Amino acid sequence: GNDSKLQKLVKDDKVSDKNTVLQFAAANCNTVTLEMMKEKGYDFSIKDNYGMNLLHIACLSDNYDAVPMLLELDVNSCCDEGLNAVTYAAIAGNENLIELLLNHGAAFQRGDNYAWTWAAACSYGSRESINALLESGYVLDEWDQSAAYRYCNDSVFAALIDQNIPYNTTWDGEATIDVTKEKYAETLLQLGAEPTIHTLENALEWRNYKLLEDIILSSKVNVSPEDTDLLYKAIQLGDYE
Repeated sequence: GNDSKLQKLVKDDKVSDKNTVLQFAAANCNTVTLEMMKEKGYDFSIKDNYGMNLLHIACLSDNYDAVPMLLELDVNSCCDEGLNAVTYAAIAGNENLIELLLNHGAAFQRGDNYAWTWAAACSYGSRESINALLESGYVLDEWDQSAAYRYCNDSVFAALIDQNIPYNTTWDGEATIDVTKEKYAETLLQLGAEPTIHTLENALEWRNYKLLEDIILSSKVNVSPEDTDLLYKAIQLGDYE
């Protein structure tokens, strides 16, 4: 963008809070401004209160122009939340930025922790995040196929359906269908999610008779006439059907 006003302040040494302004520049300004700051001795190794370095900030802000000169930072370093630059680029939904980072040694995050690139994109990203990851060659494993639907927001859910991402039942012990929103439950059931007695309780509370019928007809949940919990919930709701 047009950074002329900030560039003049930098040139005239009239920036009082250099660290904050540098972080702002990483998120919003062009390479010329950042180069001026570097020549003026600004500290490019700084991190914010969440442990995000300038590369993280630029990637999350989708400031592609700033990233090349920040690649001297460790492309696989993580913030305090455990996320690296390529994961932030995925959240931003910029395929070109993801590929730039991968070409400079960055790696998708997988492993025995909760800082997975795919899960973070599903939780904090958008339709563009999912499309960018898939276009960049990200290959889903079984956990990804389950986590996608467990952690997603509305935009991501729509993208998963459009992309025909399967729901993997291997991880159904986490009861994804029991913690999802009502508008997702029917779709998850169709995709193979395993309903539980809690799914039935949710359907009853939502007064979603179509979902109730689908669950009962699936024969995957044993409903006994002696199930007083369900009966009590129905009476509470005044639902005598």
